[in-house]
Formats: sequence, structure tokens, C-alpha cells
Amino acid sequence: MTEEQKRRKMYALVRIGIALGVLGVCILVILSLRPLFESNGVIPILSSWYNRLYPPHISSTCTRCDAMKERIRQLEEDNKQLRRELGTIPEKSDMLPAWVIWIQGSHYTLAFERTEKSSLIKKGTPVIIGSVLLGTVLRSSPTMVIMQSVHDSHYRSEAKTEAGVQGELIGDFGQELTFRFPIGSKVVTNQRVYAVFPERGWQFLVGTIQEVSNDRSKPFQDAQVDTVPYNPNNKLLFMPL
Repeated sequence: MTEEQKRRKMYALVRIGIALGVLGVCILVILSLRPLFESNGVIPILSSWYNRLYPPHISSTCTRCDAMKERIRQLEEDNKQLRRELGTIPEKSDMLPAWVIWIQGSHYTLAFERTEKSSLIKKGTPVIIGSVLLGTVLRSSPTMVIMQSVHDSHYRSEAKTEAGVQGELIGDFGQELTFRFPIGSKVVTNQRVYAVFPERGWQFLVGTIQEVSNDRSKPFQDAQVDTVPYNPNNKLLFMPL
């Protein structure tokens, strides 16, 4: 190695040493000034910019877990609301889910998965959607039922208003529903009407009173019921057992 090469190598090592020394001094200065930067908000601003450029990675698994927890919470709230509105569904009642596969007039064909409890379905079993009575079972098979809508002309069930007036729900042609009650009872518009299943202690919302007949020539009066609007297609229905 010539003298010139040795000299160049020495100069290179010196420059590297100087650079490292300057870098070390800069690091020490920054560390010593960190409290000042934090008090003036410099570091939080830089951190915010960095997070915007390089957002922290969020695990998709955690996101799904959070979504599932929120869904469970919402279902629990819906269940509590349902029980508050219906009021008398026993806690131990089993709710068998079903879905509409065919509609012919006021008769609905429902399908469901066969379970140990599905054998409990019988004629008159209520079918509900949300907190509303849709109808009752007319005929059943191991995996399907024919449901009679409350608007069917042959539909009959015990009923009462939210004020406690007892009566009967009577289906009629033209999608009409009548609440028949003893004459002189206090029934007014906008009162809620419930179908009652006394043998099980259940009651289900059907609609509200819209028009009360003034005919007092009979021992009873009739009131037209405006049923709660619903669309059963593509929605789960339930049969309490």
C-alpha cells in the first residue's frame, strides 16, 4: 500500500468518526430538549402526522369480535324490548324460528328446521314477527306449517285492549279485522289491542282501535282494528312453544 493510499484511508476513517460524533451529539441534544418539545406540543403533532401516514394496523379478527359483541348486545336489547312489549311471555318459552316460503291469500306456508321441540307445534300455535301476532297455525307437518293470518275470514281469538277490556278478534273479508266487545265498555281510538292465549299466559300485539261502532241494538259493539304493518318476506318469524 502506497503512502497516498494510506493517507486516503486515514482521512476516510477520520470523516466517519466525525460523522458519528456529530450524530451522537445531535441525539443527546434532542433527548435533552424532549421535555421542551412535549410541553410545546411538537412531539404529539409529529406523532399525529406519522399515524396519518402510517395508520396502526387493526386486526380483522378483533374487528369481527367487536362486531359480534355489538350484535349480541343488540339482540339482547331487542329481546328485552320484546318481553317488555309482550309482557307475559314466560322466560322459559322456546321460540322456534321459521320463514315464509309461500303466500296464498291469507294463508302462509312456513318452513322450519326439525328439532326436538318442533313436535309441540299444534293447531292454534301463535306465529309472531317481532312483537306482533301474524297469525296462528292451521295445519302442521314435521318441517312446515300452514298459518292462518289474522285477516283470514275464519280467524277468531280472545283479545283485550291495553285498558283491559275483554273481547274477541274476528277476521273478515278484505283484510279487515274486528274487535268485538261487550256493549258499554270503554273502548276508544288508538288503544292497543292484544290477542290473548290464556292457557299459556301469552298476549301479542295485533294493532290499534281505529273506529268504534255506535250501534247499540245488540249486546256487543264492534271496533275496526288497524293492524301493525309488516312484510313477512325474507324475515324470520317465531313460534313460541
